[in-house]
Amino acid sequence: MKKFTICAAIAAMTLLSGSKASASVFEANDNSLAIRPVLSLDVTCPGDTKIDDIAKLEEFKSGAGLSFGAVADVPLWMNMYLETGLKFYYHTVKINDKVFDYAGSGDDLTPVSGSMREFGFTIPLLVGYHFDFDPVRIHIFTGPEFSVGLSGKGHMKYAIGN
Repeated sequence: MKKFTICAAIAAMTLLSGSKASASVFEANDNSLAIRPVLSLDVTCPGDTKIDDIAKLEEFKSGAGLSFGAVADVPLWMNMYLETGLKFYYHTVKINDKVFDYAGSGDDLTPVSGSMREFGFTIPLLVGYHFDFDPVRIHIFTGPEFSVGLSGKGHMKYAIGN
């Protein structure tokens, strides 16, 4: 609780101080439609699979991905805006090595590694608010992001022989 109080006090002092008047922090005169490109590195962290309360399976490990596209910030009121656009993504997750310990097929092919890969697009519908400080802007936003998967594939590597 003490850390929260200190952080809240620092945030209040930051909002009330600065080289510009505090009204400009909450209300900018330059709100206009802004379209910008987006490129990001994504890390997928899958959760464990639970079977009732009997077992927990750790099938997947984290994987890296990439997102790219464009978004538009549409001004609504004062510094409030709607962010929407279209972003394409490519995400991967690795299959946990422990899964292959139990996957003996009985023939000459033995699985040794694998991954799941997904390609699709997202449409964000976020409502945000920005605080304008002299050299920077701080954005706070929330809302849904709709995802459509276009392709999902599993890839496996096998060892031949024993």
